[in-house]
Amino acid sequence: TRDEAVESYLYTSSGVAQILSETAVADNSLSGSSSSRIVASFNKWDNKIYVSQDISCENNSVSPRCINKGDKLFVIDGCWGEGDGSAGTVSPFFGGPTVSSTCADSAAVNYGTGNVIYSVKKVSKLDLAADSVIDITMPIDVTGDPTLKRFSNIYVIEVDKNLQWDGSARGDAANVGDGTDANWADYSGLVQLVHFTPPQE
Repeated sequence: TRDEAVESYLYTSSGVAQILSETAVADNSLSGSSSSRIVASFNKWDNKIYVSQDISCENNSVSPRCINKGDKLFVIDGCWGEGDGSAGTVSPFFGGPTVSSTCADSAAVNYGTGNVIYSVKKVSKLDLAADSVIDITMPIDVTGDPTLKRFSNIYVIEVDKNLQWDGSARGDAANVGDGTDANWADYSGLVQLVHFTPPQE
């Protein structure tokens, strides 16, 4: 609760919560490989979530990477590491020890993360913009020209409520850059999405 002095009510539910990923989520605690999680970015007070790849059920029928209109989501600020972005680091491990800027300050609570169930209103693919990228596995050289940076901003999930915190931080989800402008790959967001399936009645 936001205020311990205010009476609140707790409602419980059962169901299955599953992290959206390309494949089964592996234990990467030893930094052996980059995580296969599908990640997202969004702006505070917006209801559009930009995901790192196409997760529509129209094009992906295999769970856990398929989202349909009407599905339920948790949007988690899980302090998931963005990897070691220091210059010269070869293939900084995405999901490593450097936490994302959204939760670096443990005193700055992000209300509305993990305790809100969002309903999916629309899953869509936008037209390519000047700053769009499809293939996040190819780093680019932005040395001297930051306008060359590209982002995962064409695969969109629209939910029924505006998001209450800033999820705009980005990182190298494909683990292909080296932390330098010569091999820049911070295309994707850092926020984890969790698909929630309510119990069958």
